[in-house]
Amino acid sequence: MSTLIFTTEEVQSLTGYKRPSKQLAALHSQGFSRARLSAAGNVQLERLHYAAVCAGTFAKTIKQHAPKVRTPLTRKAT
Repeated sequence: MSTLIFTTEEVQSLTGYKRPSKQLAALHSQGFSRARLSAAGNVQLERLHYAAVCAGTFAKTIKQHAPKVRTPLTRKAT
């Protein structure tokens, strides 16, 4: 029976990295936004999230915001 979360060896195999910080960066760049570091310092990636991203059913939506423009301060002529 497989676990709900990938093992350390499986995450290494998926990313090609041994260091958790590199693993996490690689997973995030591949769209696995729910990957995170555990309290022990290991990367946690849920199997259901992995399957959803691979199937294309989980897409992180990026909202486009209008740029905030500051109006310059003007001084009154004396």
